[in-house]
Amino acid sequence: MTDTSTGAGGLARHSMPRLGPVDRELSRRDRPLATGFFIDFAGPAPATEDVRRRVLARATGLPALHVTLSPDGRAWQRTPRVDDVGVHVRHRTGISGVAELERLTSHLLRAPLPGDGHSAWDMWLLSGYGPQRFRIAFRVDHAQLDGVGAAHTALGLLADTPCAGPRLLEPSSPSIAGFVHLARDLTRSLHPARVRHHAAACPGGQVRFAHAQLNEEEVRARADILGVNVNDACLAALALALGAWQKRCLAGMRRRDIPAFVPMSTRQAHERYAAGNRLAAYRLLLPCTAGTLAEAADQVRRQTTAARNCRRRESGRAALNYLPLPLGLAGTRLLSHPTRVPVVASSITFPEAPVCFGARPVGASMFCDLRTGSLGYMSFTRVAGTVRCGVAFDARNPGLQAVPDDWSDICRSGT
Repeated sequence: MTDTSTGAGGLARHSMPRLGPVDRELSRRDRPLATGFFIDFAGPAPATEDVRRRVLARATGLPALHVTLSPDGRAWQRTPRVDDVGVHVRHRTGISGVAELERLTSHLLRAPLPGDGHSAWDMWLLSGYGPQRFRIAFRVDHAQLDGVGAAHTALGLLADTPCAGPRLLEPSSPSIAGFVHLARDLTRSLHPARVRHHAAACPGGQVRFAHAQLNEEEVRARADILGVNVNDACLAALALALGAWQKRCLAGMRRRDIPAFVPMSTRQAHERYAAGNRLAAYRLLLPCTAGTLAEAADQVRRQTTAARNCRRRESGRAALNYLPLPLGLAGTRLLSHPTRVPVVASSITFPEAPVCFGARPVGASMFCDLRTGSLGYMSFTRVAGTVRCGVAFDARNPGLQAVPDDWSDICRSGT
């Protein structure tokens, strides 16, 4: 019987996975690409020692927290037991207010992850900015974990009791239509995106993070009016928000639709905590030039429905599993290249609100540092009846700061 819970009760031993094409592509950097979650809680902040004690006790059963890349970057190798939690667990207290909290959160997007033989992950407890508020940041090298894997691992470290994490993929067969859909995306990715932006992310540059949050019921009501699901409504509103950004900040240039890289988790139950990435992706053209939200939603719905109906997720998993590594790596590199898809648009849902150290979550953001040449990483995270739009962007492109608020306004107004 497969244990489908998260938290300490669902931990099990896993064999070491091979380094797959996505892992190889994400590890081609001079420093790890950080991904993970910023989770806000309502309640008194836990003591640093309580967090360290829990992390130390549980990290031993989470295999992705015990790996590093081999010197040649071709394989995973195990690290010793996580004993030095001072490397992996940090506490910043005395934060003066929300403005300082957000500055520190942005700093963590690109702050170095543990190295020197330590597995590249850490957890930050951020407190002091409110009497009954604290934020936890869980960061990990994206080569070690994808978003769904990071979510299950974070729950395994933090949750007071086991609770359901993001949906895991039920085994299913790929389809010829799915492979054709993938081939079309690869062909379209041969051409650079036509949208121009002043400041694509550059190595060593500063990255900022902005977010806005709505009640999920409010977004669902808007989605029902539009005849789409919540995720499609979020993507449509994001497209219009990016259209507004182009109008404000790209003076003298035509607004253009923006190709987005949309990750899809292919992680299955037996891979819940496994190291490495289990994901496929497809190319979605964000309709930034649409005249109305209804028009944008219709264009998004047609694309997401086509990807779903052809079983693109399952076909992508099969392609990456069975193609020779050089072909899988070349396809991954082409489909995800920032000059071809300037935006990453990701989404994740926590079906249960995890209680951590006696506190309940009031919102969360999935995040990822920017790859060189990227316009932005944009995510929709659903937890505890909320939907949060998060945007990571290069500090030299400050106009993107307004995108989450514009997204919120568009969802609310429907225009």
